[in-house]
Formats: sequence, C-alpha cells, structure tokens
Amino acid sequence: MNLTWSVIVDKYRNACLNAANNELVFTTFRQDPIITQVMEFHYQEIGQKYLDAIKRDNPELIKYLNRFNSSERFGSPLAYKYEGVMISPSTLRYVKVMSDLIKYFGDINRFKIAEIGSAYGGQCKIIKDIFNVEYHCIDLFEVNLLAQKFLDKTGKNNIRFSTWDQLVKENYDLVISVGAFTEMNREIQDYYNEMIIKGSKRGYIIGSVELNPNNCYQMDDLKNMKQAVFTAEEPNTHPTNFTMYWNE
Repeated sequence: MNLTWSVIVDKYRNACLNAANNELVFTTFRQDPIITQVMEFHYQEIGQKYLDAIKRDNPELIKYLNRFNSSERFGSPLAYKYEGVMISPSTLRYVKVMSDLIKYFGDINRFKIAEIGSAYGGQCKIIKDIFNVEYHCIDLFEVNLLAQKFLDKTGKNNIRFSTWDQLVKENYDLVISVGAFTEMNREIQDYYNEMIIKGSKRGYIIGSVELNPNNCYQMDDLKNMKQAVFTAEEPNTHPTNFTMYWNE
C-alpha cells in the first residue's frame, strides 16, 4: 500500500460508511474532500479531454449524454455543460473507459465483468446504461455499501459486491481496474491475479508502478501476468500512468 493511500484509508472508509448510512451525507458525498481525493475529478478541462476522445473513437455515445448524466442526481458532484448537457468530469471519465472497452473489445453485451476497485459504482452504472452485463464490484466493505446504495438509487441490478478476501476463483469475460490494482501490495496483487485476472479473457487496467515502487508489481511482473498491450493513458492524469489491455 502506498504512503498516500495508507494515510487516508481510515478516513476514506469512514466517509464512505457515513454516506452509505446517512441520507443527508449521501446527498453531497461526491463533494467530500476525502472521497473526491480517491474517486472524483473536478477540473472542467479534463472532462473536455475525455469528451474529445469519446467523440473521436465512439461518437455515437454522445447521444446518450442525457442518460449518463443521471449519475449526477446523486452525490452533488461538480458538473459543467458539455455538448449542452450538465455532466461531471468523473462521469465523462467513466464514459471514456467504456469507449475504450468498445474500441478494444467490441460489443460487450452479456459480458461477465469484474471491477477491481469499483468505488461508488460510477463505472458500473455507466456500462449498465448501455449494456446488459453481469457485474461484480470488488472493493472495501464500506465502499461497497456506498456503491450498493448508489447503484440501487440509479436502478441498476444484476450486481455482486465483494471484498478481496471474499473472492473465489472465477472466469470472467472482462476485468477492469482504474488505478486500484497497481497501487496494491504485491501479496494482494498475487491474490487478485490468481482469483480474477488469470481467468479473465479480456482486461483493461490503468495505473502506474511508480506510485508504489517498493512492494508491488513492476512492469516486468505486469508483462508476465498477461500478454497485454501497453499504451499511455489518454488523457494523461499522472505523468507515469499507462493503460494495459489484453484480448485472448
């Protein structure tokens, strides 16, 4: 676990638990400074960069912006007007990830998907806005409580929630992790690799080995894990971030 995460983890868990259990706190949880440090992007310009990439790769997704922005009814995120629709940069990031999934893997309808580090469920919601998928959210217990509340309120179903120590070995059509997997300790990465990643036909991971260099997978470990393609993260949110994906 990297130093930054180890410092804030208890506060983060408590913030998620409070938002899950208190309706008033839930109404503004996407403005909580601890939660936003982990989950949210507030800068209008990064949202525009996500939108530009979506329009280039999958312009047909733009017509669904009014569907995607239903996420903003919950948690009171900072939102801006893009293409005439009020939507948060974080939601546009989730749409950008889905656009990448379509670009790399085609139609993901009916996929069995696992997300490592699913946060409040924003990525799950966006994918389920378009595709009928079976989804497995994997995160800390308190974070899962918040995700379950958010996804219930957005009307999404066919979703499982697990903590890492509840996992059993399964096969998936697709595994996703944006940030979380590369920041874990090596022992936890080994466990996820054995339980989730080895049995996943396809994968999409954004991360950086520089953020936690002492006790986590390095580039050679990631390359040995799967025969993946490595590219720069686009748009880049950290100088050392990369995207890796595989399609067996």
